[in-house]
Amino acid sequence: MEERRKFPRIRTELFVRYKTLRLPDEHSEAQTKDISEGGVCLIAREQIQAGTVLAMEINFPHLSKPIPASGRVIWSRESNLGPSPAGHPQFDNGIEFEQISEPDRQQIAEFVSSEQDKTKAKGWNIGIVRNISKEEE
Repeated sequence: MEERRKFPRIRTELFVRYKTLRLPDEHSEAQTKDISEGGVCLIAREQIQAGTVLAMEINFPHLSKPIPASGRVIWSRESNLGPSPAGHPQFDNGIEFEQISEPDRQQIAEFVSSEQDKTKAKGWNIGIVRNISKEEE
């Protein structure tokens, strides 16, 4: 399958509050599976219908207040992580940002880049596999 992503992404668990325009007085909570400056994958208890627009507040550990954004659900499927620890079903919901300020988008891009640099600094070479058992011989 051809990779269609425009922006680098990282796997990370961030707390997100979201609501739909259909039910603007009710909010739900989810966790990110991954994020990029172009969008986010939310792990939620509900499978959100493709095309649904969400208003979100994404919490980053290094920021004093959450980043507000809105986005459209592009796809939704049962999570490969299985049920939550409490036994609830979980769904991965792919969301493309539609409205986000340019400074906030830049904050996300810098966060992604910083986290990628940390991974590289720890010696993780993504996509490079070697058989270490043969090196020990």
